Amino acid sequence: MPRNLSDIVKTQMLAQETDAAFWILLELSHASLSTPLRFCTNNETINRLGVDWYPSFFDVNLPSEQPEQLPKVTLTIENIDRTLIDALRALDTPLAVKLYVATSADVDLAVGPFEFTWRDTQYDATTIQASLESEDLLNQRYPKDEFIPSKFPGLFR
Repeated sequence: MPRNLSDIVKTQMLAQETDAAFWILLELSHASLSTPLRFCTNNETINRLGVDWYPSFFDVNLPSEQPEQLPKVTLTIENIDRTLIDALRALDTPLAVKLYVATSADVDLAVGPFEFTWRDTQYDATTIQASLESEDLLNQRYPKDEFIPSKFPGLFR
């Protein structure tokens, strides 16, 4: 899928050396949360999309391609306080996860959002690890409707 990148971002990405920083932005949202939890891979708060993204260490591992399996992204977040664990324990449905890529060279986003659903959770005293899944397009019905005489009588004359 092609991505539209601004000329500023392309120049910074292709430069041999650059002063621009690239960050991953992570947004966790759910109907029961009053506001989404927003984190960035920076050491200070940044403002993108009109909201503040708070510093946190997290790691996003992209999947390897396997022919018979849908890709799963692994997200690892440092468990520095109990806020996220308490929020996860209170939920009865999965979190919606959005990932963005932003840069200090351009106030607009470089790439995103990439949308996922939070699935399996494992945690200990130091880290929270989650499996993120994208929409399962391979198991959706196609075509969506059944072409039967009661719904589409004009096809069966």
